[in-house]
Amino acid sequence: MLLFCGLMPVAMIPPLAVPLIRHVAVRSLVERRHRAVMVFLLGTLAPWIFIAMAGGAAMRWLPTWMAAIGFVLAALWQLTPQKRRALRRCHRTFPLTLTGWGAHRDCFVHGTGYSMGCIGSCWAMMLGVMLAGHDPIAAVCVQGLAFVERQTPTPRLGLSAALLAGFAGVVALSATRHIGWSGVL
Repeated sequence: MLLFCGLMPVAMIPPLAVPLIRHVAVRSLVERRHRAVMVFLLGTLAPWIFIAMAGGAAMRWLPTWMAAIGFVLAALWQLTPQKRRALRRCHRTFPLTLTGWGAHRDCFVHGTGYSMGCIGSCWAMMLGVMLAGHDPIAAVCVQGLAFVERQTPTPRLGLSAALLAGFAGVVALSATRHIGWSGVL
């Protein structure tokens, strides 16, 4: 389970970071372009892998039905100004030094800066996915929603909130049926 928690960011983050990966590649010298992108990705993935591993260890003790609470929290988070600010931080670019250790440092710092904006933007959705036991359907739905948010110049956060709230209901219904509480709903 912990290995899966650590691999989840490796699968989810790079597709969301394509515009910034392109920025790093274009702003780097040709002979170090691949290294620059790899260092950027390491900087991007390091905080997420740490959070996923710690969260995965903690989530083993919580029941799956709590995922509905996580997705309701995510829906509420979508409507806050802090979410919008964090989403804007996901699009920030920084100037990069062209040569030497400064170039590696800049790529890593740019990656961690992007990652911190992503964590601020997506923490609640990822909490729902973790509480759902990293259910592949939940992960794909959240990935799709995050991808649309990143690609839309002015994301419709109200629509995102509604989708997440609906998703919470589906997760709750699925979890209660899975554990035999179908008479409750």
